[in-house]
Amino acid sequence: MRVLIALGSNKGDRRAFIKKAIYAIDNLEKTRVATISRIMPYEAWGPAIATFLNATAVLETSLHPLELLQHMQKIEYELHGRERPYKWGPRTIDLDILLIEDYVIEHPQLKVPHPYMTERIFVLEPACQIAPHWVHPTKRRTIKHLYHSLLRSFHTL
Repeated sequence: MRVLIALGSNKGDRRAFIKKAIYAIDNLEKTRVATISRIMPYEAWGPAIATFLNATAVLETSLHPLELLQHMQKIEYELHGRERPYKWGPRTIDLDILLIEDYVIEHPQLKVPHPYMTERIFVLEPACQIAPHWVHPTKRRTIKHLYHSLLRSFHTL
């Protein structure tokens, strides 16, 4: 199955942490990184002060979604990304599952589509680079449409 993930870092060597996470994900069994967006800077969302570097990637995997989540959390932990002194605070690496094809998952540990993805320019802009025609399964809109809608909302503020 194809999975769209987000990667972010705003602590330490941000670019290196994103690259290390991509390498670790690509080396998971039954998983391959098919496409990666550009790594781009964005202002922090929430109380974090330091600027984030963000990217998205499309994975091809036969892992169960909860297995993939566990592996991604282990990668975060190994790169010290699970150290979160407060919600949306600084971190070396943050990995989020955004979409898994057209699945909708409501599990205590995993919600797909990611509940905030349509509100985050730092998710939609890089996702639009690599998966513009993917359809959000509950919004029934393409990533490209969601990105342009979010851009329009910024211009009307």
